[in-house]
Amino acid sequence: MILPLTLSENDPDEAQHVFIDFLKNEPVTVLLVLGSSDIAIRAVEKCTVLINSSDIFYKGVRVVHAPNISLIKDILFSLKINPRLKPLESEGLNALVMISITNVFDNVADYVAVSKLDNRSVYYIDRLIFRAMAYDKDLTAL
Repeated sequence: MILPLTLSENDPDEAQHVFIDFLKNEPVTVLLVLGSSDIAIRAVEKCTVLINSSDIFYKGVRVVHAPNISLIKDILFSLKINPRLKPLESEGLNALVMISITNVFDNVADYVAVSKLDNRSVYYIDRLIFRAMAYDKDLTAL
């Protein structure tokens, strides 16, 4: 069984080191779940079920749970972002529950608001993965 990676809630150095190490050394699309709300916990559980299913679509995907998003927000802000999205902002992070990060270039491909995920979680998880596939390219020139 492939389990989610949960970052430290209290130690910023550990959370940042583990997150950066995971991005650089794991050849997977990352679904980053933000916060420790009930919706975030359900998102982690749903993603884990999908990743461990027999559906090959989810085999190159891993879940990283960041219960305290403030510990890694500087890393998130340093990543390139899909040009069709609004840039990530500190005050806006609390409204998000999931972010997809691409496999090769570590770009933010898409994000989902807390208010939307609970209604159609599989749809939004699949959309996060598809956009990560589409925007896994060098975005520096865009």
